[in-house]
Formats: sequence, C-alpha cells, structure tokens
Amino acid sequence: MPLFLVGLGLGDEKDVSVNGLAAIRKSDRVFLEAYTSILGVETDKLEEYYGKKVELADRTRVESEADLILNAAKTKNVSFLVVGDPYCATTHTDLALRARALGIKVQVFHNACIMSAIGCCGLQLYNYGQTISICFFRDGSSDETQPTSYYEKIKINRQHGLHTLCLLDIKANTKYLVDASAANERASASLEVMQVILAGSFAFDIVDRLSGGTLNITVPDWVNSLIVDPIISVPMLWFFINMVWLLCVSIALMKLMAYLGEQANGALTVRVKINKKIDVKKLEAFIRTRNIEVTDAISEPHGDLKKATWQETDKVKWQGEPPKIEAQYNETYGFLLAVTFSVNARNTELDEGGLLGRFIEDMRSEGILVADDLGPMLNGAVKKHEGESDDEDDSKKK
Repeated sequence: MPLFLVGLGLGDEKDVSVNGLAAIRKSDRVFLEAYTSILGVETDKLEEYYGKKVELADRTRVESEADLILNAAKTKNVSFLVVGDPYCATTHTDLALRARALGIKVQVFHNACIMSAIGCCGLQLYNYGQTISICFFRDGSSDETQPTSYYEKIKINRQHGLHTLCLLDIKANTKYLVDASAANERASASLEVMQVILAGSFAFDIVDRLSGGTLNITVPDWVNSLIVDPIISVPMLWFFINMVWLLCVSIALMKLMAYLGEQANGALTVRVKINKKIDVKKLEAFIRTRNIEVTDAISEPHGDLKKATWQETDKVKWQGEPPKIEAQYNETYGFLLAVTFSVNARNTELDEGGLLGRFIEDMRSEGILVADDLGPMLNGAVKKHEGESDDEDDSKKK
C-alpha cells in the first residue's frame, strides 16, 4: 500500500492540491507532522475539510517511532501531511527513503513552501546562498555546546554577495502557544458580549429604580405624571427609550473597558548585555539594600552564575513608575553579564536609554562599575539619558 507525502502549502486547510486532497480522502490513516512547521489553522478544521481523523506526529513519532507510520503503510493507505512542501526538510526525505527500503510505494504531492514564497520580499531566488537553520540554545548550555555553524554559512553567503534564508527553530510547545492565542481571541470576543450583557443589566436596573418597576414599592405620583402617563403608556415608546438607554450605557462601558485595557498595556522589557568587570562584594551589598523578589544561582565550568531580581521604589529617581530590575553576574570572575528592566512605559518618563542610565549611575556611585571599564556603549546610554549625545545634537542641527 502507498505512503502519501502531502504538502499542505503555507495558508490554511484549503491550500492542499486537488490530487493531494484526493489522496488524503482515500487514506485509512492520516498523520500531520507538527514540529518542523505549524499550519495557521487548528486540527479540527483540517478534519472537517478532509473528512478524516488527523493524528498529530511530533518529533519523537517521526524520528524515533517512524516504524509506527511505516508499518501502517504496509497494509493501509497512509497520508503524511507536511506544512509547505514534503521535501523541504531532511526528516521527510529520510522517511521516504526508509519507506522505499521496505518496499512501500511513496507518492509525493508537492505544494508551495518557504523556499519559493520567500521571493515575495522582492529578492531574486537565484541570488540566495545556503539556507541555514537557527536553533534554540538549551537551558544551561555553554559556549562549547551551543551550535554556531550557521554563522559561518551566513558569513560565506555575505562574502559571495548572496542572500541568506534563515529558518528559525520551533520549540515543542509552540503549537500549544498558538492554540492558546486562538483561545484568548475567542475569550476576548466572549468578554465583549459579557460587557454588553452587564451594561444591559445595569441600565435596566437604573430604569427600574427610577420608575419603581420591579421593586415592589408604591410608585410616587411624580413617576405616574412624568413617566408612566406620557411615556410608558404610549405603545413602543418606552421600549425604544430603553433600547437607546441600553445602547448608550453599553458604548460607555465598552469605551471605559477599552481605556482601562489601554492603560494596562505598554509593558516594556529591556535586556542589556554588559559583560564588564565589577566588584562583586559591592554589588551583593547593593542588592541586599533592595527589596529582593527572586535569587537564583547555577554552577557552570566557566564560573558560578547568579541572578537577582528586585523592585525599585524611588519614583522621583525613576521619573514615574520604578522598574523591576534583574541583574545577572558571574560571581567567580566578577563580571556583570546582563541587566533586564521591566516597567510600564506609559507610567514612566524614561526610555530604554534613561533606564540604563539610571542603573549605571547607581553602579558608579556605589563603586561597583569603574568608569573606565564601562566602554562607549554604556557612556552613550548615559549621554542619551542626559540629553547630551553628539548624535542628538547633530540631529537637532539638521
């Protein structure tokens, strides 16, 4: 029985070719490769359009447990769905070779893929060099174990005047993040509906309280004379007024929620690599004066790495909402590796340079960083904060 390698293209469930769709619909089992790329639709939409149950095949099933797929293809029609084109990843080529070695007939249904679609950016495909993959570094990996071979290939392409197509790695949980994003969108739509319902309940409660409608109280005479007789007694007039009132309250409530949501946005996270020599004892003494939230340490061959996170509290110094700061340093060799700032940009007057400048001022004043060791990058950041940079002066002159 055949193994169908079916390319799904780059769009949605309808991008599959006519022949590919026919192969899927006559298959007994359908697998979707779900780790080299991610299709922009959920699996249930594929199942609805193809009329087949779709089984997700992760990295383990495709690479380590491929026999499960191949054994099924010996006695049944099996479709192996691939986002893009089946032959754009060596994993799929390996699967085809193993199938043929077992005497399984392989049929390939090609489709659009990133290798051709990259032409949409305006660069000629003939002018591309080697395509490279950039993978995630594993947590705790060192400089010796982190793969960097892609750098040399990019360098070679540049030396020959060629473009480079960089394929970014996908973590195993990216699919779940995509699903979570879609779920958040649905939840957001549901929240808007709930806002209208809440607004309607609130608006009608106000009307009831004014008119005494369902409060089981004696209706005042002024209500009869000003509301009941001239308004409520007129057919459809009271209904129309209630609908207009509901519309006004709903719009007001939704605008208020949108405003509050806008105020909650604006989160700014700035991570700066420092890699400068420091006085570790003075840094740790400085950190102990802060409201420490998190501390962490890890021992590696190139030194003991430590991380401390604290919340600043001086609103005057930080010109608004104080940031949360995370400092990473090498305790063994006395180097400040990186610092990360987290703050709501709407609630502070400082930009990225200003935040870094304030931090550098603290490091200087405490004798943690020596001015001569800061380098042009850090001095430039301070100048930007102080409004004294040469670039800014030149731009003003222009």
